[in-house]
Amino acid sequence: MKENSFRYVVRHFKSDALNPDIAFSHFCERTGYRVKHFSLRYAAVAAMLLLLAGVAVMYFMRQQTTVIEAGNSQRTIVFSDGTEVILAPHAILSYKKDDERSVSVSGKAFLKIKHNSLRPFTIEGENYLVRDIGTQIEIRAGRDSTDVFVAEGCVYFASSRQKDDGIELAEGDRGLLKGKALRPVMRAKPSPNRIVWATHQFHFQDTALPYVLADLSDYYHVHLTCASTDKRLTGDFDADSLDTIVRLIEKTLDIKIQN
Repeated sequence: MKENSFRYVVRHFKSDALNPDIAFSHFCERTGYRVKHFSLRYAAVAAMLLLLAGVAVMYFMRQQTTVIEAGNSQRTIVFSDGTEVILAPHAILSYKKDDERSVSVSGKAFLKIKHNSLRPFTIEGENYLVRDIGTQIEIRAGRDSTDVFVAEGCVYFASSRQKDDGIELAEGDRGLLKGKALRPVMRAKPSPNRIVWATHQFHFQDTALPYVLADLSDYYHVHLTCASTDKRLTGDFDADSLDTIVRLIEKTLDIKIQN
C-alpha cells in the first residue's frame, strides 16, 4: 500500500508545486492584489526622524525650566512681581518658564514674597509644599528634612504626599518636616536673628543678654561672654562689624563683653 502511494506521488509530482512564493504570485495575478515594498533606507529614515523628534521634545521640555544655582556665594533674585529670593551658598532655585509664582528650593533660602490672593506663591519640592498667605520666610530644604521659619506673615506647610493635611505657621513660628513624614510638626520658636545671613541685621526686643551673646556668637563663630547676665537689650544692629556691635552694647548697657 505504501509503495503504491509513493509511486502515485512520484508520477504526479510537479516541480515548484508547493513553492509558497509561486503560489502567492498566482494569487496576486488572480485577485489583482499588489504588494507594496518598503526599503531598509526608508525604514532607517523614519527611525531617525522619530529619534530627532524625541530629542527635540526633551530639549524643549528642559528649556522650560529655569535653574539658578548660588555657587560659593550668596545670590539674590528678584522676580517680575517684586518677590525677592536670597539664596545661601550652594542653594538651588528652579521654576517653570513663565511661572515665577511656583518654585522649588534645595538648600537654604530667604523669600520676601509679594502677596497675590489670586495667584498664591508656592514652594514645592520632592517632599514638601509651602503655600504663601503673605509672608517673609526662610526655608532650609535638605535631603532628610525641610525646616520653615516665618519672619513675617503666615504660610501653609504640608508634606507633598498629603497636601491637604498641613499646618499654618504664623510670624515667629517654625515647622519641621522630617524625611517622608506625612505631616510637619511645630517646633519651639527660634531666635528672629536666625535670618541675619539674609537680612544682615540683628534685631533684639527686650532680649536677655545671654541670648544676645548667643546670637552674635553663632553668627560670627566666636564665644562671647559677660558677667552681667541680668541685662536686657532692645535695638537693631547692622551685621557689618562684630567689634562695632560689641562696643555699642557695652556702652548702652554699661558692661564688659569678653571674647
